[in-house]
Amino acid sequence: MRSSRTSRRRSTPALEIHERHPGRQESLPLPETEDLNLNGNLDTEDGYYEYTIDLSDGLSRYLVTDLQQLKASAEPGYSGVPIDNGWRRYRIPIEDSVRVQFGVPT
Repeated sequence: MRSSRTSRRRSTPALEIHERHPGRQESLPLPETEDLNLNGNLDTEDGYYEYTIDLSDGLSRYLVTDLQQLKASAEPGYSGVPIDNGWRRYRIPIEDSVRVQFGVPT
């Protein structure tokens, strides 16, 4: 006989269990599926946005963090950044004019 806790877990999708218990160490079964929106159908149409930006442009309007620029401007905490660390962070607004739409993104 199964406990009510076990039967309740079995009826709850594995993804919901992971969301309620982040960082849980034991392995829980995840759905083996390509049905990313879990609607039970094989969705064959792609819908997405594509953005093209120049990653070498140090003055890009999308560039928000450049470790070498922070080091060069003597920003506290960045003096030890090695010369070969070219880490940069970019932020591109979803509604930006550089996007190209493919299909019908949802």
